[in-house]
Amino acid sequence: MYCRNCGYLIKNQTICPSCGFHKDKGNTYCFACGKKLPFSSILICQNCNTRLRGNSKKQDIKQYSRLSVGFLQVFFGAFGIGRFYMHSYLIGFLQIIVTILTFGLGSIWGFIDGILILSGKINKDGLGNHLKD
Repeated sequence: MYCRNCGYLIKNQTICPSCGFHKDKGNTYCFACGKKLPFSSILICQNCNTRLRGNSKKQDIKQYSRLSVGFLQVFFGAFGIGRFYMHSYLIGFLQIIVTILTFGLGSIWGFIDGILILSGKINKDGLGNHLKD
């Protein structure tokens, strides 16, 4: 693990011996590869693809239920409700636009999308986390 403040390699220590920062504080360097980040608000390290923001522990990541997302899409897919719920905002907006432009026929997309979610063909939310069974 690397210090997020100075990029120094930290081995089983909570305080960086180089700069004195706590191992979880700072946003200048990637904690996984030690590379300098191009800007402080970056979400994913471009060098090693490690998630830098939010909870990195698997049990702390919010997982959405496949059933709840799937049924939201089946019944309200014309409005992209299931996609908005699982943070896939672009697809949600596109489903609304297609439904409006096709005078309602585009709602079939939302229905099929819900079936694909329920069957497990779509198994990740908009943040890249797997859906719960």
